[in-house]
Amino acid sequence: MERFSAALINQLVIAFSNGNHGDFRRLATELIEHFPSLYVGWKALGVAELRSGNPTEALGNLRRAEKLNSSDAEILKYIADAQRSLGLVQDSEASYISAISMRPDFAEAHHALGTLLASSGRFSEAEEFYRRSIVFKPSFVAAYMGLGVALESLNRPREAKYYFSEATMLAPRDSRTHYNFARFLQIQDDLDGAERAYRRALEYDPSDIQTLGPVTK
Repeated sequence: MERFSAALINQLVIAFSNGNHGDFRRLATELIEHFPSLYVGWKALGVAELRSGNPTEALGNLRRAEKLNSSDAEILKYIADAQRSLGLVQDSEASYISAISMRPDFAEAHHALGTLLASSGRFSEAEEFYRRSIVFKPSFVAAYMGLGVALESLNRPREAKYYFSEATMLAPRDSRTHYNFARFLQIQDDLDGAERAYRRALEYDPSDIQTLGPVTK
């Protein structure tokens, strides 16, 4: 039985790593059917539901996982994600903070909390958590972009420009980094720089209509 459960968990991890959502959900369900007392299955099914846009179902499964293992910071982070999707902002913030308390170097939780705070207009607080996220994961592109947006909103364009630029260097083939940088440059009236950045965004994603024609001289 232990070998069987270990094999299922290994397959589950591989499916998650490969982004194979169908196999991930199927394996999570199979793990629960055979081993309902293993928290991993409930956690995985919660993540699968979250990624499928079913936060209510996700939250129920993640709570089951939490009862079986209360020391997994990732479960708390996913619970917070589900709560955020359901509009439970205060609950979500508390869950992110609990996840960070349990695992202080949890870069993804710092980033997620920063994003939650930014969405509520709390940009100074968001800045702190984005910066922590970068400290713990220096290659975290989304944290650089989030910090850029927060600093821009705090009217600190010089600092914001640095982080938007860093995002493009960390992920040079990601059209989103170039698009966000271009949008920022356009707002700052650097139309030549914005045009170059928009062109790079289109180079890496020609189907992105958003980047067509935003800069006029």
